[in-house]
Amino acid sequence: MRPEVAKKRRSRNVDISDTLMEWLIKYKQKSGKICVVADITLRRKRSKLVSKTQIEWPKNIARHSYATYHLALYEDPLKTSFQLGHHDTHLLYQHYRGLATKKEAETFWNIEPHKSAKIIPLQKIKA
Repeated sequence: MRPEVAKKRRSRNVDISDTLMEWLIKYKQKSGKICVVADITLRRKRSKLVSKTQIEWPKNIARHSYATYHLALYEDPLKTSFQLGHHDTHLLYQHYRGLATKKEAETFWNIEPHKSAKIIPLQKIKA
């Protein structure tokens, strides 16, 4: 993660899980970025989709889900803290410990894109 997009302006490397790789492969282009829209545009489009579908999308849900299920699966607070960019395990224990079982984490980390799913590029969703 580049420093300019990280919350604390510190760079860090985040492991690419097998599941993430499956999603990245599904959306890959012949060249260039996977997501070609600006972050603010992506947020607007997501907000519109959430509003239209009336699903609940709490703030930072992707990050919180990652932290919860990573900790439950790997049972390694130092590794999870490092992935999140935390300097220690205090926040991790305070907010994420015990929220998911290992079985729930295994289910989460095995969510894969449907092989025949029709993919609608975000660029086609009007914000």
